[in-house]
Amino acid sequence: MSGAVVLAFVLASEPTVASDWHLGTIVGGSTDVNTVFGTTFCRAHAYIVATPAVVGHVGDDISFWHNATWWDNRSSGAPTATHTFTLDVDYDGSSDDDWYQTQTTGNAHDGHTLNVTFTINNLNRQAHINWTASVTVGSPPVCTDSDSGYTWVWVART
Repeated sequence: MSGAVVLAFVLASEPTVASDWHLGTIVGGSTDVNTVFGTTFCRAHAYIVATPAVVGHVGDDISFWHNATWWDNRSSGAPTATHTFTLDVDYDGSSDDDWYQTQTTGNAHDGHTLNVTFTINNLNRQAHINWTASVTVGSPPVCTDSDSGYTWVWVART
């Protein structure tokens, strides 16, 4: 999904009172599992979709999003793959997080959106965003991979 499509989807799903809500950052994470010639491969990827400037007022809300997607291209009935996604946001001395985990056994593709929202209580502060995507197949692991990302945005006054 392109960054513009994801941004349009998130904006369309938010409250209509735009003066009270601000888009913080949209990040993404993806995992996939494939079997090629009998060997299972895992891959995880974390990336930035959009990091707009945040300008607002004390009392406004600011939201951060992690669009998680996973693919399991193996045949149905394969050993269990565990796909895990996290989002952690630190803003002005406060921290909040969201996470999601799902298991697949082949022939699966889906997505989930993680969200953290803060009320702006001080301006001219940084919000720090950390996120991860990971996948593990089997126990003991047949394959495993993880990736993480970090970015920050400045929360300023309009």
